[in-house]
Amino acid sequence: MFQYEKFHLNFPVENNIMKWNDSISKKYSKEKSIEGIKNRFNNCQKSIYMTIENLKQDPRFLNFIVKYRTEGFKDWQIVLSIFNFILNYKINYFEKVEFNDESTVKQHYNDLMKKYKNIDEKDCYIHFPLEAFESESFTSQIKILYLIILDSYSLENKSITPNINSIKEFLDTRFNLSEDDYNENNPLSDVG
Repeated sequence: MFQYEKFHLNFPVENNIMKWNDSISKKYSKEKSIEGIKNRFNNCQKSIYMTIENLKQDPRFLNFIVKYRTEGFKDWQIVLSIFNFILNYKINYFEKVEFNDESTVKQHYNDLMKKYKNIDEKDCYIHFPLEAFESESFTSQIKILYLIILDSYSLENKSITPNINSIKEFLDTRFNLSEDDYNENNPLSDVG
């Protein structure tokens, strides 16, 4: 016969000094957030408008967008990820430069992003079928978006393998990321 055993487990208790702060950050401003979304759409437009229009012709594109929207991504996040994906590809395709110093690489990469952001897509067009955005590379791109957004608030994550879900939760809670939206200049507004 079994006897009922009482266990006295000492689970960790929340330390008041390290308590999770679930209030909106002092760095957050709704007006600046909305303006930032509007500017992201404007800044991406020149570099991806042909690709977006071509993707809209593919009947599968609606399911692609709905999938990301269902996962909680806003259209501006999807557009920004498409933009970053395309520009990263073009930099790797057109620019063959090797560096020994990591700080030089980052600065050169940022310069190249600015360069390609300002080139009209028709002047350096590469066809990107929907399959390119269904790839593991794009999935990685859309996940690291949260690190880019963190950087826009002058914050950083120094983890070698950052916990993307925790960063997203932090941004949703402290910077209203899951709530703020703007659609007047949204190139995906007519999708779905």
